[in-house]
Amino acid sequence: MTYRANHALFEPKKVVYVAAPGRLELADALLARNFAMSGFGGELTVVRPAAGSPLPEDCPVGVDLAVVVLPQPDAPALIRALGERRCKAAVLIGSGPHALPPADRDALRAAARAAGVRLIGPSRIGVLVPSLGLLAGATETRVHPGHLALVTQSDTIAASMLDWAYPRRMGFSRVVSVGELSAVALGDVLDYLALDPLTRAILLYVERIADPRRFMTAARFAARLKPVIVVRGGSS
Repeated sequence: MTYRANHALFEPKKVVYVAAPGRLELADALLARNFAMSGFGGELTVVRPAAGSPLPEDCPVGVDLAVVVLPQPDAPALIRALGERRCKAAVLIGSGPHALPPADRDALRAAARAAGVRLIGPSRIGVLVPSLGLLAGATETRVHPGHLALVTQSDTIAASMLDWAYPRRMGFSRVVSVGELSAVALGDVLDYLALDPLTRAILLYVERIADPRRFMTAARFAARLKPVIVVRGGSS
């Protein structure tokens, strides 16, 4: 993952919020509330695709991050359209087969790869950067700013951790729930967090590692600079 894509994901200055077309999803309501209450200081544009078009014509060009609420009628076409508008990264908000049918997943991966859009999700937590007022997730959980980065492959674990941390005033520098379609390797995220001045320690919950050698190289590098804790789950 390039530095530009890392920066677009964790430090976006221009965000487009792509609502689910035709109806108000619960994720729409939670995302809208989070953006309204968080005080995001960047440029935020809200668009809702109309029937027959993956994106409206007034969707801005050159955005750093697209926050896409699922389901979308044609998610691969939407990602291609974002790529044509030079969008650098996208986080998909939603969960379950209703949000993204299994048949669409391979097509969505291929579309993101061809369009040059780095993909995160689908997940409910998404990407949270409290110090920037970026709460790009469909979660009711509140988050304090702090210096611990949380990277997880499980929405349930992330939500439980955030619910436990808030009343104890434990804060987070970055939170990301990568999701099964993520084109963002854990090693790339570790490289970014290792040099992130807001992050003093890194906590990862992993269930699968696609590239163990790359992951271990990044983990060793990060561990030389700050504490790194890896919790392995999802296996018997």
